[in-house]
Amino acid sequence: MANLNMDFPIVGKIRSEQIASIEQAVQELPGVQKVRVDSEQNHVSVDYTPGLVTIQRMKEAIESQGCDVSDRGDD
Repeated sequence: MANLNMDFPIVGKIRSEQIASIEQAVQELPGVQKVRVDSEQNHVSVDYTPGLVTIQRMKEAIESQGCDVSDRGDD
């Protein structure tokens, strides 16, 4: 199964001290291949394998680190 990419826009600013914790929380999910946090553009980009992890679970992992993900109706 091919990997997909999902961008999660963040409401507000991503603080520099949140970057590593966001990357770690999302990277620990099964099926996640790569996580990139862009504090300049305020989004988190995730490469993942569908069927192993859901968009909702990735969103929850980001939000567990104190960021609000914009609700774009992707879940």
